[in-house]
Amino acid sequence: MNYYIHNIGDYAIETKFMTFEEKGIFVDMVDQYLATGKPLASDWLANLKRVASEETVNAVLSAHFVQDGDIWRSTKLDELIASYDKRAQKNRENARRGRSKANAINDLLDADEKKATGMPVASESLPTRSKPLTINHKPLIEGERQTPNQQQAACRRTPSPLKRSFVPKEVQDGSVDPQAWEDFIRVRGKPVSVSFWNGFRAQAALAHLTVPEAVKICAERGWKRIDANWESIQKQESTEERLKRLMGVSDAEQ
Repeated sequence: MNYYIHNIGDYAIETKFMTFEEKGIFVDMVDQYLATGKPLASDWLANLKRVASEETVNAVLSAHFVQDGDIWRSTKLDELIASYDKRAQKNRENARRGRSKANAINDLLDADEKKATGMPVASESLPTRSKPLTINHKPLIEGERQTPNQQQAACRRTPSPLKRSFVPKEVQDGSVDPQAWEDFIRVRGKPVSVSFWNGFRAQAALAHLTVPEAVKICAERGWKRIDANWESIQKQESTEERLKRLMGVSDAEQ
């Protein structure tokens, strides 16, 4: 046993008339008994008597243990060990039955898949590889060129390919505020794709907004996309006012 429950009430009753030295010896005896799962052996008691009073050790033994030849037993501790072993055996049997049930379910699913398609399941048809079949775990940077080997690997299909994330160039060069971009992605709940981003740029341009402005608006208003036809984003400003805003010039500075 690696642990046991320490009952404060039982301990107080058992050690009520003990000295502090006797209590320490009693705790050591209980720990040794439960840790080994065996009664106290004479050689271990001999070592204990070298560091503690022999009279005190004998007093604790006679009060809480029964001599059985060269060993000292405790009925209470034997029952505790038996209960622990019974519970551990039950846990092992439950785990074994759980694994058997899971394996049976997996075998049934594999058999149904093979029966439906007439083809071997993925676990039978694909060899074990130490390296991934694709590079889909790497982010796709806009404008980045791939080598022929990378393009060929990206075209392969695996049973569970990993999706690549797309990083727009406006985010790479810092045009888009990092916090606004992070908030926008959080609102969307998923990364942007190349097709989505091309449409996002087009709608921002139709709404007379820069891409950073459009991202910021979406982040502030909790929008997953932007549409130039929405009245709430249509700009009511002249060309001169727009130039002032983009250049950061206020009326007070003029």
